[in-house]
Amino acid sequence: MTTDSNKEDVFRRARAAVKLDQYARVLACMIHYGQERALEIAPRFGLSLEQWRVVDEAWTGELAEGVRRQQHEQALRFSAGFAKERLRLHRDQPPLASIGAANARRSEVPVPAPVAGPWPPAVAQGAAPVAYAPGPSAAVSPWSEHRAAPPAVAPRSPGRHPGAETADISAFVPRVSLPFESKPPEDDPSKAR
Repeated sequence: MTTDSNKEDVFRRARAAVKLDQYARVLACMIHYGQERALEIAPRFGLSLEQWRVVDEAWTGELAEGVRRQQHEQALRFSAGFAKERLRLHRDQPPLASIGAANARRSEVPVPAPVAGPWPPAVAQGAAPVAYAPGPSAAVSPWSEHRAAPPAVAPRSPGRHPGAETADISAFVPRVSLPFESKPPEDDPSKAR
């Protein structure tokens, strides 16, 4: 089982192997082409999928910690590089085969050893460890859910306006005249005779 100090050492070495600017480029490509193509994208930058997950978790944690300490220079540098690469990918629409290099030099990103048991009894009997299966890093990158496409909007049904499904609560809420609304003459002292 990895301890916190071992994990921090792995993250430190991962950040040293993949600099912030390269992390921004790889993340922009992952988002542009989609996480489902991560197995094709990571090797073009010299990373295995496991190494990419370690790098993503390491840099996400580092950027979040910098913001927490109100040290924004690193986050701003990342944001600028990330936005520039996202814009370039959106504008040029390069094919996946043109990014990175097919024979990129392997990065020296450490991958932590698998966590040793105790496994649930079903796993000990040979079932697939779904809860322990490798997946996205625990520290989800805040940029990973955004795509270049505009958000989908549900189509409106004809003849209905937004908010038509909202309950009418006017019977339960007292109506108070506001200062800018016109008042009836009997309530308005300026109109009295």
